[in-house]
Amino acid sequence: MRWKQINTPSYQIIFAQENEIEAQKLANILNYVYAKLEKTIAHQSKKVSILLHSRSVKSNGVVVWAPRRIEIFTLPPRDIYPQPWLEQLALHEMRHVIQLDKLDQGLTHLLGYLLGEQAVGGISGIMPLWFYEGDAVCTETALSLYGRGRQPSFEMELRALAIDKNTSYKYDKATFGSYKNFVPDHYRYGYLLTAYGRCHYDSLLWSDMLSFVARNPYMIATSYFGFKKLTGLSKRKYYNKAMSSIRDQWKNSATNYIMRVDSVWPVPEKKQYTSYLLAQPVNDSLLLAEKSTLSRIKQFVLITKNGTEKILHIPGRYSSGQLSHSNSKIVWSEEIPDKRWQHRSYYEVKSMNLLSGKRESLTKKSRLFAPVLSPSADTVVAVQMDIKNQCSLVFIDVRTKKITDTIAVPGNAFVQTPSWSNNGQFIYAVMLGNKGKALVSYHAKTKKWDTLINFSYADIRFPVQHQELIFYVADYSGIDNVFALNPLSGDTLQVTYSKFGVYPFIAFANRHVLIYSDYTSDGFVIKHCSISTLDHQKIPKTNRTGSGFAEKLASQEKFVLFSDSITQKKYETTRYNKFDHLLKIHSWSPFYFNYQSFEFNESSPSVGGSLLSQNLLGTMVASFSYQYFRGINHYRPVVTYKGWYPIIEWSADIQPHAAVPGYPGYFNNENSHTVRTYVPFNISRNRFQSALTPELSWSQLSTTGFYYTSRINSDQQNTIKYGTTYSVYERMAHRDILPRMGFVLDADISRSIFSNNRNGLIGAVSLTGFLPSVFPHHVLKLKAGIQKNFMSSYLSLLSSPRGYGYRIYAGRYRIYSAEYVFPLLYPDVNIGSFFYFKRIRSALIYQYAQIENGFILSNGSTLRSDPELSSAGIELTTDMHGFQIPLPINTGIRYTWFKKTQIGFTEFLLSFQINP
Repeated sequence: MRWKQINTPSYQIIFAQENEIEAQKLANILNYVYAKLEKTIAHQSKKVSILLHSRSVKSNGVVVWAPRRIEIFTLPPRDIYPQPWLEQLALHEMRHVIQLDKLDQGLTHLLGYLLGEQAVGGISGIMPLWFYEGDAVCTETALSLYGRGRQPSFEMELRALAIDKNTSYKYDKATFGSYKNFVPDHYRYGYLLTAYGRCHYDSLLWSDMLSFVARNPYMIATSYFGFKKLTGLSKRKYYNKAMSSIRDQWKNSATNYIMRVDSVWPVPEKKQYTSYLLAQPVNDSLLLAEKSTLSRIKQFVLITKNGTEKILHIPGRYSSGQLSHSNSKIVWSEEIPDKRWQHRSYYEVKSMNLLSGKRESLTKKSRLFAPVLSPSADTVVAVQMDIKNQCSLVFIDVRTKKITDTIAVPGNAFVQTPSWSNNGQFIYAVMLGNKGKALVSYHAKTKKWDTLINFSYADIRFPVQHQELIFYVADYSGIDNVFALNPLSGDTLQVTYSKFGVYPFIAFANRHVLIYSDYTSDGFVIKHCSISTLDHQKIPKTNRTGSGFAEKLASQEKFVLFSDSITQKKYETTRYNKFDHLLKIHSWSPFYFNYQSFEFNESSPSVGGSLLSQNLLGTMVASFSYQYFRGINHYRPVVTYKGWYPIIEWSADIQPHAAVPGYPGYFNNENSHTVRTYVPFNISRNRFQSALTPELSWSQLSTTGFYYTSRINSDQQNTIKYGTTYSVYERMAHRDILPRMGFVLDADISRSIFSNNRNGLIGAVSLTGFLPSVFPHHVLKLKAGIQKNFMSSYLSLLSSPRGYGYRIYAGRYRIYSAEYVFPLLYPDVNIGSFFYFKRIRSALIYQYAQIENGFILSNGSTLRSDPELSSAGIELTTDMHGFQIPLPINTGIRYTWFKKTQIGFTEFLLSFQINP
């Protein structure tokens, strides 16, 4: 892939050559809005690098501070609201850059001399996550004609909690989430909390808060004192005051809502938050729907009229929001990762025959979204976005799986949620352009596009023809509802009167019954209503309700991004040579820390220092460390290059002049080097995560002994290791502790060569399995390992039973273990501002090992020859957050009992969940 760049005084955009149109577009947007983003944060940011990813089907933007950069995935979300994707990203992600850059002042700036860019990243954790995302949503809303702050569905979940259950969760639960209940994310809470502060205190409130945090990071509770100084309230009291005020406003507004209670389709009794979406009839007595809960990943289910339910299929990661049924067939789009490259993925069209149960892929390595079956089920129409972000409608023959036609969208607008007309001659769709959304039709035979509803900033979605009307979901009333357009008269009729909001997918059971999903505080329920009589009134201009912050925020900014006002300048592009930019030192530390394993133990952190490097493309990561530990100097470079198909890694541990304990005048020069290459294949399919990682490494350990200045001995050991890890396991639901089912297979062979008469071979295989219990989230984890050592001086490749901590040398070694893991409670309890407990869980453990023709090393130098080792234990731990830190922690105790000695001991457990 060839890379290019656009350089300006304020930003650098790095992009693949094929993505130059999007890069030029983003450069012009940033040039237009860059200075306007600073008004309510009172800060001008330093230059930042922006990396565009065009080959992934993910839609996202992320700001990373070590090294300092923005990464943008250019594909628009399938459910995007009426604002062009790059404009939203420019406002939202650049606001994040300014937030973090503003922290680089005062004492935090001084810490930057000691720690590099990671200083700002670390200090940023003092402020809650809801602030950063909430402030960015405020910015995208205030500086545009839409933004999530104006989207009714963005507040819907919190509004339902306030009105239906007269509550907003306590601060810790709202901030850190829950396993017991569904908790809206920190974007939604964050928008309300930051907007409330700007509207009720000062437009510069959060600017002042960032300055306070940056200058006073040494305080035990910096954010507490910041809130106290600037609002007169603690963080919790501020949250309670804001949410109470917003809840009262929602309740008052609810008295003015026009609501109608429609019939609910029966489903099995809900015992937790459950949502049914995409409901559509299979026949007169059976519905097809997508079901999601906290306990299970998304499923396609069949529901009868009396509410009985059957699981039809568990899909992989799919383009939620569109599932199409016709003539006993269903189609959907599923995300397929590239086997090797993290930032390349696809959306393939999947199909299933409901009568035979046969499932197949209609496309391979495609970028197709929102597939819809024609009334005759012989053709699929889908939206295609290529790697240049050119949008097309694609027609696929279901029988041959061939693409029969590709139609470019006028003006390269983005098409959403297409559907077929009753006669199969027209395609109806929503089109997103520079002036919002429009409802359009495409005639398959004449290839003519027509506009049925002109572009506006109303969020219209999912048009479907039924009889002579076009039904669709829109936010005209300030709540998402179903409306119907009469194309002949131009009249729009309101069909549903939801209390909180309708999901943008509708279907019809017969000529007179509409089926839709309606939101409640316990999730979406399936409803149906008669459409034989509709309210014959024209819909007025969109009425924005909700929290009411959007226009107040906009008045503070005094600027609105109009797409037509963006200057279309052609920026100079130059080649970005990835090999010229392999090294980029971004952080350092005046102490040693093992950044590779990210472990805290007696040797990490310790006396020493580290330099960290990562290039902007993420293809080369390096660290250069010095450690002084137990009287020995260690120099530890680690360099990993990921730009080739196999990943190459070199690491070393150089120990010059290491004194030999207890022998004055004796010392060793010890150098170890390892070159490792591996290929991390991602072969995930359907609902299973699958990975295969073959590995080859070479290690050399050289030791030279000296007595004062005289060389007395030397030794060298060379080891080649071959290994493979293969794993398959079901994707985990929110409440899962371990995968419900799956396995991990590890196989390793180590061979010593050219090693001063110590050549040998050792091989090991282990299999770990996960089996579901009859109880939810209870998992039995079984493991078996066997090892053959053809030279007993080799240390075992398999671990010793838990609690022993022995170094095992054996000709043959077997180990078996069983672990039963299960949740006990979901307390959602906090102790002041210090601890918040989300889940208490336990594990019952038994391990047994057999040693043949070998020995074990314990307590440093004590040799033992136990032929059997066994232990049993129990763990009691909690998933929690401590001291308002967003990083999840699992901590508790483990009691281990040893069969041979008939004694036991208790140990403290602590682990951090880096990717919860």
